[in-house]
Amino acid sequence: MTLRPEVLELIDGLPVPVLVVDASARICRANRAARELYERAREEVGPGDAIGCVVAGSSGRCGASVHCQTCVIRTTVLATFSDGLSRTGIPAYPEVERGGARKTLSLLVSAEKVDDCVVLRLEDACPSG
Repeated sequence: MTLRPEVLELIDGLPVPVLVVDASARICRANRAARELYERAREEVGPGDAIGCVVAGSSGRCGASVHCQTCVIRTTVLATFSDGLSRTGIPAYPEVERGGARKTLSLLVSAEKVDDCVVLRLEDACPSG
């Protein structure tokens, strides 16, 4: 990962969850908001692993299941790497497990290629308050 230090500092200060992802769709860095919201957000795992995706959990890792080929989060990351185009506010509804209970998240996925990484933003599509 070759993001400039000032970019990493900016990303870490953002109030929404941001994951910096490499070309193999593995997390290189998770900002503070992502680490607080997604306890599994750490380096060397896929975004699905970080958010607790049940498909990633049942197949061993994010990207390993046939169902991952249609995952909005994964396809957004891979497409952004492929064509370099930014994507903003794409709806995604991953099923996750948290605290032993399954639920469907309602997210808006945005991705932008910066240097040799994709900056992936996962915003709650239904924020409360």
